[in-house]
Amino acid sequence: MARNFEMKYGDGSEDKIIWRVLSEQEQITVCPMEEEQASNEELQSNKSPFLEDIPWDCNPSNVDYNSILFGNFFHLWRERLPYWMST
Repeated sequence: MARNFEMKYGDGSEDKIIWRVLSEQEQITVCPMEEEQASNEELQSNKSPFLEDIPWDCNPSNVDYNSILFGNFFHLWRERLPYWMST
């Protein structure tokens, strides 16, 4: 049984993808995209990915979510709306 499969996508000799067929016992354990994301997270570990820390309460009347939405996020949506409508 063939373990490798070569797929050409262009005219050049290097324009190919070599696929390896895994057996039932093998699996891909390292995703290159996850490795890159992990290294980026290490570089930015001290920076919070959130611009605003939104409080949460199971009773919505205890937190004014409308002021959070309109005060922090709505203006961003309003600025981008003309671009979205033009495309």
